[in-house]
Amino acid sequence: MSSKTVTVALAMEKAKGNYVGPALVSFPDVQPDPSTTQFQLYSHRSNEKSPALLLGQTNELEFRSENQADQSNCSYMLGLHVASAGRLTLFPTQLYQLRPVVKRLRDVDDNRLTEQATDNYEARRTLGTTFGTKKARRALQAAARNKVDPETMTHLEGQISAAIAENSSCLPSATVQAQEVDANRPIPPYNINAANPKDVYLLSDVVTNLELNSIPMGPILNARTAEDAARCLPTSHSQFVNSRLKALWKRCPDGKLDKKETKRLRILIYISYLIAIRRLHKFSRDSISNKLAIDQDSTTPDSIIDGILNRFTEPVKTSDGSLKHNLTSFSKIKLYSYIAVLCLIHDEYMTRVSGLSDDLQEPTKSINDIFLNLGCKMSKLTVPEFEALEEGPASKDAKEFNAQRTIAKLVVPLVFPPPKIRKRKNKAV
Repeated sequence: MSSKTVTVALAMEKAKGNYVGPALVSFPDVQPDPSTTQFQLYSHRSNEKSPALLLGQTNELEFRSENQADQSNCSYMLGLHVASAGRLTLFPTQLYQLRPVVKRLRDVDDNRLTEQATDNYEARRTLGTTFGTKKARRALQAAARNKVDPETMTHLEGQISAAIAENSSCLPSATVQAQEVDANRPIPPYNINAANPKDVYLLSDVVTNLELNSIPMGPILNARTAEDAARCLPTSHSQFVNSRLKALWKRCPDGKLDKKETKRLRILIYISYLIAIRRLHKFSRDSISNKLAIDQDSTTPDSIIDGILNRFTEPVKTSDGSLKHNLTSFSKIKLYSYIAVLCLIHDEYMTRVSGLSDDLQEPTKSINDIFLNLGCKMSKLTVPEFEALEEGPASKDAKEFNAQRTIAKLVVPLVFPPPKIRKRKNKAV
């Protein structure tokens, strides 16, 4: 086994020209591709003791050496071995840690105003470490371990922004959300593209022809007066229904109704049915049948009972397996909306809402909101227009008189009001 003598020499040459010597580099975060990344080592000519600066860059990233920590406890050397000459030359150097910086984010950060960090936290930490209890010192140590250096996370900002943009692209747009809100409104089916008010809400979508035609009409048609006809209804004291019955008996005093008037009377009777069931404590076939029956000997047609249960109640299975029908708050608004649409259809899409609030035992504003949510415009009749109706004297109370003159008119194109956003009230401290 042969051995060769190697001469070891320490390079003492100073930097000449553009050459500043070799460098030892560490990449704690992202390691670049050496074939596509060029590095430059810069040193201070006027101050030899100042640390050198190592820079490298690609099209998107910039690698910059951080301020080097105190390296007095160790020294780094790079050796150049020339085997043919048997010489090993050692070059003193230092360790550079290169952190990546996204160029696009760096340009933004350069224009951002940053506040100078204060020494308050450091002073408190030093004070707590020196004079604090064991519990306080453990808390300070835990906080130091959990501290995150924002500079080490800058290279992730681009990835996070891209991920947010990608994941948010699947969220529904404002238009889609508005369409979903309109589709879930507690109102009858509607035609948003209708050019005529009569085409917005079809009567067959509110109540079927089978239900209307199954309404018992005999006792009502045989009534001599509107008051007698009202007594045949489950709601004999309804202001809205009774005022329409009086107008009908004025138009047809002999009780002979044509096809159009008969259909309008069926709609009016069905309105009285819906007004009658609004306060039922228990929704069942028997309770609805008893409520809507003209007398004890008569029964309510099954088609009417089934239609009411299917439209305005939510079935829930009980412990014994039977179905229980509940009128929820959503179902109640739906019931009022269907009543309002039937009123519009009966009055040819412009109806006086006076009396409905008393019939439904709801505030006037709530009833007006029901019509607004159907796409109606609220207005008031003039005094001559109100007097021409000949539906009783005007109220002496100004507020009540305004309510008597309020009308709801269905307009096209159909536009729904935006949903109301309730503002949170700040609680007093």
